[in-house]
Amino acid sequence: MRRAGGSKRTSRAGRQPLGQGDCEHWRATGVGQPTNTATSVALVVGGLWVMRRARAVDPARRWRPLGYGGLLAAAGLGSVAYHGLGGTPAERAHDWSINLLAVATVLGEAERALAHRAPRLDAPRGPGRDRRPRGPAAVALTAGLVAPIAYALGRTSTSTCRPTSRWQWHGLWHVLAAVAGTAWAEWTQVLPHVAHVTTGSSSQDVQGPT
Repeated sequence: MRRAGGSKRTSRAGRQPLGQGDCEHWRATGVGQPTNTATSVALVVGGLWVMRRARAVDPARRWRPLGYGGLLAAAGLGSVAYHGLGGTPAERAHDWSINLLAVATVLGEAERALAHRAPRLDAPRGPGRDRRPRGPAAVALTAGLVAPIAYALGRTSTSTCRPTSRWQWHGLWHVLAAVAGTAWAEWTQVLPHVAHVTTGSSSQDVQGPT
């Protein structure tokens, strides 16, 4: 929120408003930053979608999508509290949920990279190799590259900041982060895929690499 006339922001009902660096004007009553609060829900929706997809995963691996989806949804709820309510508890929920989600993403990517380097005797070969669609990878990469740009444009100190506008670049950052997170879960096999393998005239389904 941009401070008008150099005056300090005031607390509301004993709660310290947050999001001062995220451009949008903080309202004295109701939801503090409506746009940034509403767009935070995209992270919750993405997390719930990942958790719902866990039903199609083998029970032994189901903890992955449930855990990652839960962290994604928690980051959204923390952001809703941060931009909507303010206060120290909201700030802590916001920061911890985002940090845990970031750690889980980095660890998941590292695990995937190591798994791809290790030889897999049981991996399908030839025409039966993993046939996952490339779409989720492209979506995750595109959203992941554009999201930091939206974040930078949405800082209070930039010339693109419009505190009273319904359009907020920080809100776009929330949506892009949600899209990148769900697409990443799909592509990296936090949500494992089933590759279709054809052997002669018969066919069978095998679990793709995780």
